[in-house]
Amino acid sequence: MKVIGLDIGSSSIGWFVREFDQIIKHGVIVFKGGMIKNSTGGYSSPTKERREKRVSKKFNSSSKISNMGTFKTLDREQYGTVEL
Repeated sequence: MKVIGLDIGSSSIGWFVREFDQIIKHGVIVFKGGMIKNSTGGYSSPTKERREKRVSKKFNSSSKISNMGTFKTLDREQYGTVEL
C-alpha cells in the first residue's frame, strides 16, 4: 500500500511517497514570498500587521462584553447605578 506524507511549512511543502517501509519518491516545493526579510535581518510574515490589528480588535471586543456583564451584575445586585 502506498502512503503520501506531507510536511507543510510557511514557505515550502516537503513530500514523500512510501510503500511499506521503503521511500519511493520524495521532494520539496518552495514558494516565493512566504516570509519577508525585515530591517533587523530577521523574517516576518507579510500579514503580520493585519493579524495584529485583528487580534487587538478581538481583545477589545471581548473585554467590552466582559465589562458589560460585570456592570449588569452589579446593577442587578443594587451596588449602585451603572450606565451602559
